[in-house]
Amino acid sequence: MPKNINLPTERVQQLERLAERWKMSVADVVGELIHQQIEKGELERDVPGFRIFKNGKEVHIGTDEWDKQVSAQSASNIASSIRSLITPSKENPMLPLPDGFGLARRGTSLKLKDTETGAEKTLAPSIAKDVAEMLERVAKS
Repeated sequence: MPKNINLPTERVQQLERLAERWKMSVADVVGELIHQQIEKGELERDVPGFRIFKNGKEVHIGTDEWDKQVSAQSASNIASSIRSLITPSKENPMLPLPDGFGLARRGTSLKLKDTETGAEKTLAPSIAKDVAEMLERVAKS
């Protein structure tokens, strides 16, 4: 569930200037600033609310709403499909998803769905990018 954060007007205006300069939303500017801290080692390379790890030869993908096990190849396909939805192009095609998974655009965001239970998680583009990165990293481990 999104939370509102109260910031001084001056900070909001600075974020809006960065958003205009970087040609992205304010939420994505905040995501970019967070990525900078991840690169510096100040934050872990995880996404709160997601549990993605290797379990034997399979990749466990869990959220607060659901948990799934998929092959490493399927996890890589999900990561590629997430990237395709947030940056669609002919060079970035959708790959087959494993049974039980669905992906769709929701405005500028992405919806990741457990098609067996109907549970879903909506992700801002910067969060979807992080989840794709986590999936790819764990699938290759």
